[in-house]
Amino acid sequence: MPMTLVNAAYFEEILGGLRRAGVDVRHFTLTASPATIRRRLHRRAADPSWAEARVEPNVAALEAPRFGRHVSTESSTPGEVADLIVAALSRE
Repeated sequence: MPMTLVNAAYFEEILGGLRRAGVDVRHFTLTASPATIRRRLHRRAADPSWAEARVEPNVAALEAPRFGRHVSTESSTPGEVADLIVAALSRE
């Protein structure tokens, strides 16, 4: 399920809760440069100002160790990103 969780408490509440309940959670952090994120925001949102104000803090937060499995989406199509994740999962 795609979801951005940059707040440590929310991350632990949701992913930690699922893991404690016995759910097999595989977590990947999809990354892109701030410029790419802003470009994508402008394509999909009528008023991206709320999300734009959070780009740098969120990009910085996602560098924390809990977000260790990074997959760059900078120059990849959604299908290519999915293929990278599937390949990583198949090696586990």
